[in-house]
Amino acid sequence: MEEAYKVVSAIEEGDDENLREELGDLLFTVVNLGRLMNIDPTLVPNGTNQKFIARFHELEKRLEDSGSSVEAATLDTMDTLWNRIKSEDNKINYSASRSGYSTILIGKTKHLLL
Repeated sequence: MEEAYKVVSAIEEGDDENLREELGDLLFTVVNLGRLMNIDPTLVPNGTNQKFIARFHELEKRLEDSGSSVEAATLDTMDTLWNRIKSEDNKINYSASRSGYSTILIGKTKHLLL
């Protein structure tokens, strides 16, 4: 979490050089967390890409169903719709994420802070 706060701080300060450094530290921490949890770090971006593609297809479908398109919709409309789709995904996956991982992470990740 410390690295995430440092990223936010660099953004708030408008310090692009520090932001690049802190983003690198955050990515490194995330990779280490994955390794600690026995997750192949090469699989993580693949899963994220698949989730993005599925959400984007859903966004296109909903826009089409409403008589619009990605090209015609405003950014505000797409952001609102995207957040709704993401929220629906999170509600579906919420019960799966409540299987004790937070307790495991708290115990195992304290030493990961850079």
